[in-house]
Amino acid sequence: MRPIRSSLLTTIALSASAFAASCSTLGTGASDSFTGSFTFSIKTVSTGTSVPGHLVQFLTIPGQSFQALSSGTSPSVVFGNMQMSGGGITAQAVSGPFSPSSALGPVKLDSTDFPGPGPFLMWANTFSPPTGIFCAVPQTDGSTILALNGHTDMFVLCQADMSSTATNIRAVVYNATLSAYETGPETYNGNTCVPVDLVFTPV
Repeated sequence: MRPIRSSLLTTIALSASAFAASCSTLGTGASDSFTGSFTFSIKTVSTGTSVPGHLVQFLTIPGQSFQALSSGTSPSVVFGNMQMSGGGITAQAVSGPFSPSSALGPVKLDSTDFPGPGPFLMWANTFSPPTGIFCAVPQTDGSTILALNGHTDMFVLCQADMSSTATNIRAVVYNATLSAYETGPETYNGNTCVPVDLVFTPV
């Protein structure tokens, strides 16, 4: 079982070209693109068990919405199948006239609902997505797992409160701190975190 990193939450600020180049350091076949549509399965490293991942919509304000990757479906799931190209990931709406939602990387919203560096793997449908930060990394068992900022081993699943309508959910956190325990929006309990792999599941 890999240890959870007991460090401050950080976002590695490298250029998109540096991230794209880093895929080649992650092993044979690692790429910044994935063929076809997919969802993520969330696989617990210690047990090998997997559950489906869902983009849970935790905040909607006029003109925009935000989603977190979760093992649950509450309060709602509006975006589903994803595509990855150039190290960026977009998700298509399950139904309705919604523009695609894009992966923002590890972020947290500030008081004006603008995403800045933070711990949660988050999507939004109104912000320009970063590119070159994600890689698809083939494994010896034939599966492919996600890397972010050159790391496959910094994802954990934690009990989290994302908003007043999305409390006590299981959300994916990047580079977690074991001692983290706060209250309020976009907080998680570090004592509940377990290391996971994010496995590409073609659809």
